Amino acid sequence: MIKKLLPLAILIAIWLFSSGQAITKSGVSRNTLEFPHSPQDFITRPVSQLTQGQKIVGRFTAKENNLGQLAVRFTSNYKEPSDRIVFRFKPENHHQWYYQAEYNTDQFQNNQLFPFGFPLIEQSKGQSYIFEIESLNGSTESGQIGINKENPPFTSRYTFSPRSVIAISTFLIKKAFNVLSNSDFLATSFIFIIPILFYLALVAHRKAYYLILFPLLVILIDLFIFKQNVNAVYWIAFLTATVGCYHTKIHPYLISRVAFAFLVAVPIFVIFDLNPFAEKLSIWFIVLLAVYSIQSVIYQLEQGKKYLNFKQLTQKILHSYSPIIRTKLSTVKFARLTIPVVTFTVGKAKITNLTPRILNLAKTISICITLYLVYSLVSNTLSTIEVYQNYYPSDSFGHFIHQTGQYAAISLLIGVVVILGLFFVIKNRQTIVFVVTPALLLSLFQVTNYVYVHTTQFQYDIRLWSVSPKKATLWDEIKLSGRNFRDLPFKGKVYIDGVEHAITSWTDKQIVIQADPTKTSSGEIKVIDYYGKESVNTLPIEYYDFDTKELIE
Repeated sequence: MIKKLLPLAILIAIWLFSSGQAITKSGVSRNTLEFPHSPQDFITRPVSQLTQGQKIVGRFTAKENNLGQLAVRFTSNYKEPSDRIVFRFKPENHHQWYYQAEYNTDQFQNNQLFPFGFPLIEQSKGQSYIFEIESLNGSTESGQIGINKENPPFTSRYTFSPRSVIAISTFLIKKAFNVLSNSDFLATSFIFIIPILFYLALVAHRKAYYLILFPLLVILIDLFIFKQNVNAVYWIAFLTATVGCYHTKIHPYLISRVAFAFLVAVPIFVIFDLNPFAEKLSIWFIVLLAVYSIQSVIYQLEQGKKYLNFKQLTQKILHSYSPIIRTKLSTVKFARLTIPVVTFTVGKAKITNLTPRILNLAKTISICITLYLVYSLVSNTLSTIEVYQNYYPSDSFGHFIHQTGQYAAISLLIGVVVILGLFFVIKNRQTIVFVVTPALLLSLFQVTNYVYVHTTQFQYDIRLWSVSPKKATLWDEIKLSGRNFRDLPFKGKVYIDGVEHAITSWTDKQIVIQADPTKTSSGEIKVIDYYGKESVNTLPIEYYDFDTKELIE
């Protein structure tokens, strides 16, 4: 029993260590939550090469309290840049920068998030913040850095020091969901859980020798499908081959022969100018050599036990398909040659012992998926409501539905029809609970996610909602209502029919300008903020001559 549990314990330890390393590699400490932000959160277009004096400006809304870091993903364009940048940060409605500092770009890792720290902001949740990155001496000679648009291009981080039991419990729940949303963690966990599942399958089905072909299948997939070297594939093959050879007692010399065959094939592929195959085969030679080394040590420690040679392993693999496929190995003599012949007989497959295990695993996965979907569903719904309340006027729900609800309504309708159909077809209650419920939640999640994405993508856009009055004359004051004008009085500009007009008042949701008989005419109104970002729409206004009442165009 101990010999069976030891490989499993080692694989679980590797899985936990690798998953932990994925979290540590991101630079996020245990008491920190990290939330990603999209490329749409940049006010100015992010560029891959910053020149001297060029700025990149972004805006985001804090997801939690205790905001303390902003991590930005830079690209060095595979060079060694010697630029210096200035990082500035402030609440959106403040005129002075809350924090600013200079950084040398030689410390930035290519395509990795670089954290900019600043004094902790305790009451940050729901507040909007502006950050700015400016190059001080970027040039083609000194090397240029830029923003990598790979998601996420930047993240916000929140540090917590919970003291009460309730606060600790709440933080742990948030941390768990935060970790599960980390793409690096999920990818690493998936990679290193495959060998665990592989070993459990070997233990559960001791006669299923055909499972040992899995590492070989991984190697073939890497050779003929993947064009680039994928480290995950090497790890999966190495671990599954190691535990597979250990469990099925494969003789080390058999592994060495396969490794040697790969080594011999390398110069052959080089001669035929197939260098990518040659490179991959050389890597697989090293991987199999490592498997051989481990298996040799185990073989020496277990002297006296029978280990399988090539012929015995082949027979075991062929017989392991029984009762699905019955095999018989015989020989036929032809012209003094003895030719091996394998005959196959198809039988009935018995999977009754395997079915309960599969169902229990499916139920566990179903529960985990259900919990995650419920969390995502609630989170998306609350975020959408918050965006609607902050961005849309109180009487514009119809406009909101028009922009985001058509596809959602159709998706919801299809989801409901499918679920109702399953309710009528399926009579097993457990199936309804573990299959139908996640399916329904998945449909609702797709709906809310679509609405949320199509709502948040313009939550930072400058939009004009209304103009009053719609017909003006002489020196009338014209009020423009909208969103995201930025609370920076007299920093932006307003144009009517391409002519700039004087501003008398400016807030985040309203701008007041004054008409001028010497230059005002009928046309479209456009707003440009301090950072040069234009409004995504324009509104028409009519301007009349006071005496003649004629429309001035």
